[in-house]
Amino acid sequence: MKTKYLLPILALVIAFTLLLGACAPTVAVTDSKDPATVVQNFYEILNTKDVAKAMTLTAEDYVMNDPFGTYDRTAAAIQWQSVVDAGLTFNQTNFVDTGNGRVTSCYEVFENGTSIDKGCGNVTHIRDGKIIFDGLEAAEQIWIVQKFYEILNTKDVDKAMSLTAADYVMNDPFGTYDRAAAATQWQAVVVDAGLSFNQTNFTNTGNGRVTSCYEVFENGNSIDKGCGNVTHVRDGKIIYDGLESAEQIWVVQKYYEALNAKNLDLAMSFIAPDALFINPTGSYEGIDAIRESLTGLNTDGITFDLSNFRNTDGNIVYDYKVMQSGNLLDQGTNGLTVVKDGMVIFDGTEDTAPASIVGANPADVVQGFWEAVNSQNFETAMLLVADDIKCQGTLYTTGKDRFQIYVESTYKGTGRTYEISNVVVSGNMVTYDWQAYRDGMFQAGGAGESMIVENGVIVQFNGT
Repeated sequence: MKTKYLLPILALVIAFTLLLGACAPTVAVTDSKDPATVVQNFYEILNTKDVAKAMTLTAEDYVMNDPFGTYDRTAAAIQWQSVVDAGLTFNQTNFVDTGNGRVTSCYEVFENGTSIDKGCGNVTHIRDGKIIFDGLEAAEQIWIVQKFYEILNTKDVDKAMSLTAADYVMNDPFGTYDRAAAATQWQAVVVDAGLSFNQTNFTNTGNGRVTSCYEVFENGNSIDKGCGNVTHVRDGKIIYDGLESAEQIWVVQKYYEALNAKNLDLAMSFIAPDALFINPTGSYEGIDAIRESLTGLNTDGITFDLSNFRNTDGNIVYDYKVMQSGNLLDQGTNGLTVVKDGMVIFDGTEDTAPASIVGANPADVVQGFWEAVNSQNFETAMLLVADDIKCQGTLYTTGKDRFQIYVESTYKGTGRTYEISNVVVSGNMVTYDWQAYRDGMFQAGGAGESMIVENGVIVQFNGT
Protein backbone atom coordinates (compact mmCIF):
# COMPACT_ATOMS: atom_id res chain seq x y z
CA MET A 1 0.00 0.00 0.00
CA LYS A 2 1.27 3.48 -0.83
CA THR A 3 1.16 5.62 2.28
CA LYS A 4 3.34 8.58 1.47
CA TYR A 5 0.29 10.81 0.85
CA LEU A 6 -1.76 9.42 3.78
CA LEU A 7 -0.51 11.75 6.52
CA PRO A 8 -0.99 14.97 4.50
CA ILE A 9 -4.55 13.89 3.60
CA LEU A 10 -5.38 13.11 7.26
CA ALA A 11 -4.01 16.45 8.32
CA LEU A 12 -6.18 18.17 5.72
CA VAL A 13 -9.30 16.34 6.91
CA ILE A 14 -8.63 17.26 10.54
CA ALA A 15 -8.04 20.89 9.63
CA PHE A 16 -11.29 21.01 7.63
CA THR A 17 -13.22 19.48 10.52
CA LEU A 18 -11.83 22.05 12.95
CA LEU A 19 -12.75 24.80 10.50
CA LEU A 20 -16.34 23.55 10.32
CA GLY A 21 -16.53 23.52 14.09
CA ALA A 22 -15.22 27.06 14.22
CA CYS A 23 -17.88 28.12 11.70
CA ALA A 24 -20.77 26.37 13.53
CA PRO A 25 -23.47 28.87 14.42
CA THR A 26 -23.15 30.41 17.87
CA VAL A 27 -25.58 32.81 19.50
CA ALA A 28 -24.68 34.95 22.47
CA VAL A 29 -27.00 35.16 25.47
CA THR A 30 -28.75 38.50 25.42
CA ASP A 31 -28.44 40.85 28.36
CA SER A 32 -31.67 42.59 27.36
CA LYS A 33 -34.66 42.37 29.65
CA ASP A 34 -37.08 43.15 26.84
CA PRO A 35 -39.53 40.19 26.94
CA ALA A 36 -39.78 39.67 23.18
CA THR A 37 -36.01 39.84 22.77
CA VAL A 38 -35.51 37.24 25.52
CA VAL A 39 -37.96 34.82 23.88
CA GLN A 40 -36.41 35.22 20.46
CA ASN A 41 -32.92 34.73 21.89
CA PHE A 42 -34.00 31.59 23.75
CA TYR A 43 -35.21 29.87 20.57
CA GLU A 44 -32.23 31.04 18.53
CA ILE A 45 -29.89 29.39 21.06
CA LEU A 46 -32.01 26.21 21.14
CA ASN A 47 -31.63 25.97 17.38
CA THR A 48 -27.84 25.72 17.88
CA LYS A 49 -28.59 22.69 20.12
CA ASP A 50 -26.91 24.34 23.12
CA VAL A 51 -29.61 23.55 25.67
CA ALA A 52 -27.44 24.46 28.66
CA LYS A 53 -26.89 27.96 27.29
CA ALA A 54 -30.60 28.39 26.45
CA MET A 55 -31.55 27.34 29.98
CA THR A 56 -29.52 30.25 31.42
CA LEU A 57 -32.41 32.42 30.19
CA THR A 58 -34.87 30.58 32.44
CA ALA A 59 -35.70 31.25 36.09
CA GLU A 60 -35.49 28.68 38.88
CA ASP A 61 -39.31 28.32 38.87
CA TYR A 62 -39.45 27.96 35.06
CA VAL A 63 -42.26 25.77 33.72
CA MET A 64 -42.27 24.40 30.17
CA ASN A 65 -45.19 22.82 28.33
CA ASP A 66 -45.17 20.85 25.10
CA PRO A 67 -47.58 18.34 23.49
CA PHE A 68 -46.17 15.60 25.71
CA GLY A 69 -46.53 17.23 29.12
CA THR A 70 -45.63 20.00 31.55
CA TYR A 71 -42.21 20.13 33.21
CA ASP A 72 -40.36 21.97 35.97
CA ARG A 73 -36.95 23.46 35.20
CA THR A 74 -34.90 20.28 35.72
CA ALA A 75 -37.27 18.10 33.71
CA ALA A 76 -37.57 20.81 31.05
CA ALA A 77 -33.80 20.77 30.45
CA ILE A 78 -33.98 17.03 29.85
CA GLN A 79 -36.99 17.41 27.58
CA TRP A 80 -35.39 20.19 25.52
CA GLN A 81 -32.26 18.05 25.11
CA SER A 82 -34.33 15.15 23.78
CA VAL A 83 -36.11 17.56 21.43
CA VAL A 84 -32.93 18.95 19.88
CA ASP A 85 -31.36 15.47 19.77
CA ALA A 86 -34.37 14.41 17.68
CA GLY A 87 -33.37 17.05 15.11
CA LEU A 88 -36.15 19.52 15.92
CA THR A 89 -35.69 23.26 15.34
CA PHE A 90 -38.09 26.18 15.72
CA ASN A 91 -38.98 29.26 13.73
CA GLN A 92 -40.74 31.64 16.13
CA THR A 93 -42.36 34.69 14.54
CA ASN A 94 -44.99 37.37 15.20
CA PHE A 95 -43.73 38.24 18.67
CA VAL A 96 -46.23 40.40 20.56
CA ASP A 97 -45.61 41.78 24.04
CA THR A 98 -49.12 41.83 25.56
CA GLY A 99 -47.86 43.44 28.76
CA ASN A 100 -46.66 42.37 32.20
CA GLY A 101 -43.91 40.22 30.65
CA ARG A 102 -46.24 38.09 28.53
CA VAL A 103 -45.18 37.42 24.92
CA THR A 104 -47.27 35.59 22.33
CA SER A 105 -45.79 34.16 19.15
CA CYS A 106 -46.41 31.93 16.18
CA TYR A 107 -44.25 28.89 15.55
CA GLU A 108 -43.15 26.42 12.91
CA VAL A 109 -41.45 23.20 13.97
CA PHE A 110 -38.96 21.44 11.70
CA GLU A 111 -37.62 17.90 11.99
CA ASN A 112 -34.26 17.61 10.26
CA GLY A 113 -35.27 20.50 8.03
CA THR A 114 -38.78 19.29 7.21
CA SER A 115 -41.76 21.25 8.53
CA ILE A 116 -43.94 19.06 10.78
CA ASP A 117 -46.12 21.54 12.69
CA LYS A 118 -47.09 25.19 12.70
CA GLY A 119 -49.51 27.48 14.44
CA CYS A 120 -49.97 30.40 16.77
CA GLY A 121 -50.96 30.51 20.42
CA ASN A 122 -47.52 30.02 21.94
CA VAL A 123 -47.12 32.02 25.15
CA THR A 124 -43.98 32.89 27.11
CA HIS A 125 -43.83 34.78 30.41
CA ILE A 126 -40.73 36.77 31.37
CA ARG A 127 -39.83 38.08 34.83
CA ASP A 128 -36.71 40.22 35.28
CA GLY A 129 -35.26 39.00 31.98
CA LYS A 130 -35.81 35.31 32.76
CA ILE A 131 -38.41 32.95 31.31
CA ILE A 132 -40.84 31.59 33.91
CA PHE A 133 -43.33 29.90 31.56
CA ASP A 134 -43.23 28.72 27.95
CA GLY A 135 -45.91 26.69 26.18
CA LEU A 136 -49.34 26.78 24.54
CA GLU A 137 -52.11 29.04 25.83
CA ALA A 138 -54.28 26.24 27.21
CA ALA A 139 -51.44 25.17 29.50
CA GLU A 140 -50.67 28.79 30.36
CA GLN A 141 -54.23 29.26 31.63
CA ILE A 142 -53.83 26.40 34.11
CA TRP A 143 -50.40 27.73 35.12
CA ILE A 144 -51.89 31.19 35.80
CA VAL A 145 -54.46 29.69 38.19
CA GLN A 146 -51.78 27.63 39.94
CA LYS A 147 -49.50 30.65 40.34
CA PHE A 148 -52.37 32.77 41.67
CA TYR A 149 -53.10 30.37 44.52
CA GLU A 150 -49.42 29.69 45.20
CA ILE A 151 -48.86 33.41 45.67
CA LEU A 152 -51.99 33.81 47.79
CA ASN A 153 -50.63 31.13 50.12
CA THR A 154 -47.57 33.31 50.70
CA LYS A 155 -50.00 36.06 51.82
CA ASP A 156 -48.77 38.45 49.12
CA VAL A 157 -52.20 39.62 47.99
CA ASP A 158 -50.86 42.51 45.89
CA LYS A 159 -48.66 40.15 43.86
CA ALA A 160 -51.51 37.68 43.40
CA MET A 161 -53.80 40.47 42.23
CA SER A 162 -51.27 41.34 39.51
CA LEU A 163 -52.51 38.17 37.79
CA THR A 164 -56.07 39.53 37.63
CA ALA A 165 -57.64 41.74 34.96
CA ALA A 166 -59.25 45.13 35.56
CA ASP A 167 -62.71 43.54 35.23
CA TYR A 168 -61.87 40.62 37.54
CA VAL A 169 -64.77 39.21 39.56
CA MET A 170 -64.28 36.99 42.61
CA ASN A 171 -66.90 34.88 44.35
CA ASP A 172 -66.72 33.15 47.73
CA PRO A 173 -69.33 31.86 50.22
CA PHE A 174 -69.82 35.40 51.52
CA GLY A 175 -70.51 37.21 48.27
CA THR A 176 -69.35 38.36 44.83
CA TYR A 177 -66.82 41.17 44.47
CA ASP A 178 -65.30 43.42 41.82
CA ARG A 179 -61.51 43.75 41.65
CA ALA A 180 -61.12 46.41 44.34
CA ALA A 181 -63.45 44.66 46.76
CA ALA A 182 -61.85 41.28 45.93
CA ALA A 183 -58.41 42.57 46.97
CA THR A 184 -59.87 43.60 50.32
CA GLN A 185 -61.64 40.27 50.71
CA TRP A 186 -58.51 38.24 49.85
CA GLN A 187 -56.59 40.29 52.41
CA ALA A 188 -59.18 39.42 55.04
CA VAL A 189 -59.17 35.75 54.05
CA VAL A 190 -55.49 34.87 53.70
CA VAL A 191 -53.81 37.41 55.96
CA ASP A 192 -56.28 38.25 58.70
CA ALA A 193 -58.07 34.88 58.97
CA GLY A 194 -55.04 32.67 58.19
CA LEU A 195 -56.68 30.70 55.37
CA SER A 196 -54.67 28.85 52.71
CA PHE A 197 -55.68 26.76 49.72
CA ASN A 198 -54.66 23.49 48.09
CA GLN A 199 -56.00 23.53 44.53
CA THR A 200 -55.82 20.24 42.58
CA ASN A 201 -57.28 18.42 39.57
CA PHE A 202 -56.89 21.33 37.17
CA THR A 203 -58.75 20.88 33.90
CA ASN A 204 -58.95 23.33 31.01
CA THR A 205 -62.45 22.86 29.56
CA GLY A 206 -61.76 25.30 26.74
CA ASN A 207 -62.23 29.00 26.06
CA GLY A 208 -59.94 29.90 28.97
CA ARG A 209 -62.10 28.11 31.57
CA VAL A 210 -60.19 26.14 34.21
CA THR A 211 -61.94 23.92 36.77
CA SER A 212 -60.28 22.64 39.93
CA CYS A 213 -60.87 20.95 43.26
CA TYR A 214 -59.95 22.70 46.49
CA GLU A 215 -59.19 22.19 50.15
CA VAL A 216 -59.27 25.15 52.51
CA PHE A 217 -57.10 25.29 55.61
CA GLU A 218 -57.42 27.63 58.58
CA ASN A 219 -54.07 27.98 60.33
CA GLY A 220 -53.16 24.52 59.04
CA ASN A 221 -56.45 22.78 59.84
CA SER A 222 -58.68 21.56 57.01
CA ILE A 223 -62.08 23.28 57.21
CA ASP A 224 -63.61 22.74 53.76
CA LYS A 225 -63.05 20.78 50.56
CA GLY A 226 -64.78 20.06 47.31
CA CYS A 227 -64.73 20.45 43.56
CA GLY A 228 -66.59 22.85 41.32
CA ASN A 229 -64.21 25.79 41.52
CA VAL A 230 -64.00 27.66 38.22
CA THR A 231 -61.49 30.24 37.01
CA HIS A 232 -61.65 32.10 33.69
CA VAL A 233 -58.41 33.38 32.16
CA ARG A 234 -58.24 35.87 29.29
CA ASP A 235 -54.96 37.07 27.75
CA GLY A 236 -52.97 35.78 30.71
CA LYS A 237 -55.17 37.46 33.34
CA ILE A 238 -57.86 36.04 35.61
CA ILE A 239 -61.28 37.57 34.91
CA TYR A 240 -63.39 35.31 37.15
CA ASP A 241 -62.71 33.01 40.09
CA GLY A 242 -65.32 31.27 42.23
CA LEU A 243 -67.86 28.47 42.40
CA GLU A 244 -69.75 27.28 39.32
CA SER A 245 -73.16 28.48 40.48
CA ALA A 246 -71.90 32.08 40.63
CA GLU A 247 -69.95 31.61 37.38
CA GLN A 248 -73.17 30.76 35.53
CA ILE A 249 -74.75 34.10 36.49
CA TRP A 250 -71.48 35.88 35.65
CA VAL A 251 -71.48 34.32 32.16
CA VAL A 252 -74.99 35.68 31.49
CA GLN A 253 -74.00 39.13 32.76
CA LYS A 254 -70.78 39.24 30.72
CA TYR A 255 -72.58 38.05 27.57
CA TYR A 256 -75.21 40.77 27.80
CA GLU A 257 -72.65 43.44 28.75
CA ALA A 258 -70.69 42.59 25.60
CA LEU A 259 -73.85 42.54 23.48
CA ASN A 260 -74.97 45.95 24.80
CA ALA A 261 -71.49 47.32 24.08
CA LYS A 262 -71.72 45.97 20.50
CA ASN A 263 -68.62 43.85 21.14
CA LEU A 264 -69.99 40.96 19.14
CA ASP A 265 -66.78 38.91 19.12
CA LEU A 266 -66.66 38.94 22.93
CA ALA A 267 -70.38 38.17 23.19
CA MET A 268 -70.04 35.22 20.83
CA SER A 269 -67.14 33.84 22.88
CA PHE A 270 -69.68 32.92 25.56
CA ILE A 271 -71.99 31.02 23.18
CA ALA A 272 -71.76 27.26 22.60
CA PRO A 273 -71.45 26.10 18.96
CA ASP A 274 -74.82 24.32 19.05
CA ALA A 275 -76.69 26.93 21.11
CA LEU A 276 -80.36 27.73 20.49
CA PHE A 277 -81.78 31.26 20.76
CA ILE A 278 -85.54 31.90 20.62
CA ASN A 279 -86.93 35.44 20.65
CA PRO A 280 -89.88 37.28 19.09
CA THR A 281 -88.06 37.50 15.74
CA GLY A 282 -87.59 33.74 15.42
CA SER A 283 -85.51 30.71 16.39
CA TYR A 284 -81.77 30.65 15.72
CA GLU A 285 -79.62 27.55 16.11
CA GLY A 286 -75.84 27.44 15.76
CA ILE A 287 -73.12 30.08 15.80
CA ASP A 288 -73.71 31.50 12.31
CA ALA A 289 -77.46 31.99 12.68
CA ILE A 290 -77.11 33.45 16.19
CA ARG A 291 -74.38 35.86 15.13
CA GLU A 292 -76.49 37.12 12.25
CA SER A 293 -79.41 37.65 14.62
CA LEU A 294 -77.28 39.54 17.16
CA THR A 295 -75.79 41.68 14.39
CA GLY A 296 -79.34 42.76 13.56
CA LEU A 297 -80.02 43.65 17.19
CA ASN A 298 -76.86 45.78 17.33
CA THR A 299 -77.76 47.49 14.06
CA ASP A 300 -81.23 48.32 15.37
CA GLY A 301 -79.83 49.70 18.63
CA ILE A 302 -81.49 47.07 20.83
CA THR A 303 -80.11 46.77 24.37
CA PHE A 304 -81.05 44.72 27.42
CA ASP A 305 -81.35 45.57 31.11
CA LEU A 306 -81.29 42.44 33.31
CA SER A 307 -81.84 42.15 37.07
CA ASN A 308 -82.96 39.82 39.86
CA PHE A 309 -80.99 36.77 38.73
CA ARG A 310 -82.14 33.33 39.98
CA ASN A 311 -80.06 30.21 39.31
CA THR A 312 -81.34 26.63 39.30
CA ASP A 313 -78.70 24.19 38.06
CA GLY A 314 -77.48 26.54 35.34
CA ASN A 315 -80.96 27.70 34.32
CA ILE A 316 -80.61 31.45 34.94
CA VAL A 317 -83.98 33.21 35.24
CA TYR A 318 -84.10 37.01 35.46
CA ASP A 319 -86.20 40.14 35.04
CA TYR A 320 -85.53 41.95 31.78
CA LYS A 321 -86.25 45.12 29.86
CA VAL A 322 -85.69 45.41 26.12
CA MET A 323 -84.76 48.94 25.09
CA GLN A 324 -84.29 50.81 21.82
CA SER A 325 -82.86 54.32 21.90
CA GLY A 326 -84.08 54.73 25.46
CA ASN A 327 -87.60 53.49 24.70
CA LEU A 328 -89.01 50.41 26.42
CA LEU A 329 -90.01 47.76 23.86
CA ASP A 330 -90.68 44.79 26.12
CA GLN A 331 -90.24 43.61 29.69
CA GLY A 332 -90.86 40.53 31.77
CA THR A 333 -89.80 38.45 34.74
CA ASN A 334 -89.23 35.15 32.92
CA GLY A 335 -86.07 35.73 30.90
CA LEU A 336 -84.04 32.51 30.71
CA THR A 337 -80.47 31.78 29.74
CA VAL A 338 -79.11 28.26 30.22
CA VAL A 339 -75.38 27.91 30.91
CA LYS A 340 -73.47 24.63 30.71
CA ASP A 341 -69.70 24.29 31.19
CA GLY A 342 -69.31 28.06 31.10
CA MET A 343 -71.12 28.48 27.76
CA VAL A 344 -74.61 29.69 26.86
CA ILE A 345 -76.60 26.85 25.30
CA PHE A 346 -80.01 28.55 25.29
CA ASP A 347 -81.32 32.10 25.43
CA GLY A 348 -84.98 33.04 25.47
CA THR A 349 -87.72 32.86 28.08
CA GLU A 350 -89.10 30.18 30.36
CA ASP A 351 -92.07 29.87 27.99
CA THR A 352 -89.96 29.19 24.90
CA ALA A 353 -87.31 26.92 26.42
CA PRO A 354 -87.39 23.33 25.12
CA ALA A 355 -87.59 20.74 27.87
CA SER A 356 -84.58 18.99 26.34
CA ILE A 357 -82.46 21.99 27.26
CA VAL A 358 -83.77 22.96 30.69
CA GLY A 359 -83.72 19.36 31.86
CA ALA A 360 -87.43 18.89 32.48
CA ASN A 361 -88.63 15.55 33.80
CA PRO A 362 -90.08 13.02 31.31
CA ALA A 363 -93.70 13.89 32.11
CA ASP A 364 -93.03 17.57 31.39
CA VAL A 365 -91.45 16.64 28.07
CA VAL A 366 -94.48 14.60 26.95
CA GLN A 367 -96.99 17.17 28.17
CA GLY A 368 -94.95 19.95 26.56
CA PHE A 369 -94.98 18.08 23.26
CA TRP A 370 -98.77 17.69 23.14
CA GLU A 371 -99.34 21.26 24.38
CA ALA A 372 -97.15 22.56 21.54
CA VAL A 373 -99.05 20.40 19.00
CA ASN A 374 -102.40 21.68 20.28
CA SER A 375 -101.08 25.26 19.99
CA GLN A 376 -100.04 24.59 16.37
CA ASN A 377 -96.44 25.29 17.39
CA PHE A 378 -94.92 22.35 15.57
CA GLU A 379 -91.39 23.76 15.55
CA THR A 380 -91.35 23.80 19.36
CA ALA A 381 -92.94 20.35 19.50
CA MET A 382 -90.21 18.88 17.29
CA LEU A 383 -87.48 20.30 19.54
CA LEU A 384 -88.70 17.70 22.04
CA VAL A 385 -88.30 14.81 19.58
CA ALA A 386 -85.10 12.83 18.95
CA ASP A 387 -83.76 12.72 15.40
CA ASP A 388 -84.02 8.91 15.40
CA ILE A 389 -87.40 8.55 17.13
CA LYS A 390 -89.03 5.13 16.69
CA CYS A 391 -92.81 4.82 16.41
CA GLN A 392 -95.02 1.75 16.74
CA GLY A 393 -98.65 0.89 17.39
CA THR A 394 -100.84 3.38 15.54
CA LEU A 395 -97.84 4.49 13.49
CA TYR A 396 -94.83 2.48 12.34
CA THR A 397 -91.95 4.68 11.23
CA THR A 398 -88.48 5.87 12.23
CA GLY A 399 -86.98 9.37 12.22
CA LYS A 400 -88.07 12.87 13.20
CA ASP A 401 -88.81 13.99 9.63
CA ARG A 402 -91.37 11.24 9.02
CA PHE A 403 -92.88 11.67 12.49
CA GLN A 404 -93.24 15.41 11.87
CA ILE A 405 -95.05 14.74 8.57
CA TYR A 406 -97.49 12.49 10.42
CA VAL A 407 -98.08 14.99 13.22
CA GLU A 408 -98.58 17.97 10.94
CA SER A 409 -100.83 16.11 8.51
CA THR A 410 -102.99 15.04 11.44
CA TYR A 411 -103.15 18.26 13.46
CA LYS A 412 -102.07 21.26 11.34
CA GLY A 413 -105.14 23.31 10.46
CA THR A 414 -107.49 20.34 10.94
CA GLY A 415 -109.18 21.47 14.14
CA ARG A 416 -107.91 18.36 15.91
CA THR A 417 -106.51 18.43 19.46
CA TYR A 418 -105.14 15.72 21.71
CA GLU A 419 -105.63 15.80 25.47
CA ILE A 420 -103.71 13.49 27.82
CA SER A 421 -104.53 12.57 31.44
CA ASN A 422 -103.62 10.09 34.20
CA VAL A 423 -99.93 10.56 33.41
CA VAL A 424 -97.68 7.96 35.07
CA VAL A 425 -93.85 8.00 34.96
CA SER A 426 -91.86 4.81 35.37
CA GLY A 427 -88.18 5.42 34.78
CA ASN A 428 -87.95 7.07 31.37
CA MET A 429 -91.35 5.80 30.18
CA VAL A 430 -94.40 8.07 30.38
CA THR A 431 -97.78 6.33 30.11
CA TYR A 432 -101.08 8.22 29.77
CA ASP A 433 -104.73 8.07 28.71
CA TRP A 434 -105.78 10.16 25.72
CA GLN A 435 -108.81 11.84 24.21
CA ALA A 436 -108.96 13.17 20.66
CA TYR A 437 -111.21 16.12 19.72
CA ARG A 438 -112.11 17.87 16.49
CA ASP A 439 -113.41 21.40 16.66
CA GLY A 440 -114.11 20.75 20.34
CA MET A 441 -116.13 17.59 19.69
CA PHE A 442 -114.97 14.33 21.24
CA GLN A 443 -113.84 11.85 18.57
CA ALA A 444 -112.06 8.96 20.29
CA GLY A 445 -110.08 7.95 23.36
CA GLY A 446 -107.79 5.30 24.69
CA ALA A 447 -105.52 4.22 27.52
CA GLY A 448 -102.00 2.95 27.95
CA GLU A 449 -100.32 5.02 25.25
CA SER A 450 -96.70 5.79 26.08
CA MET A 451 -93.60 7.71 25.13
CA ILE A 452 -89.99 7.01 26.15
CA VAL A 453 -87.88 10.05 27.03
CA GLU A 454 -84.08 10.16 27.15
CA ASN A 455 -81.97 13.25 27.78
CA GLY A 456 -85.01 15.49 27.52
CA VAL A 457 -86.26 14.27 24.13
CA ILE A 458 -88.82 11.68 23.03
CA VAL A 459 -87.03 8.66 21.56
CA GLN A 460 -90.03 6.32 21.15
CA PHE A 461 -93.77 6.70 20.62
CA ASN A 462 -96.04 3.72 21.37
CA GLY A 463 -99.50 4.65 20.06
CA THR A 464 -102.76 2.96 21.05
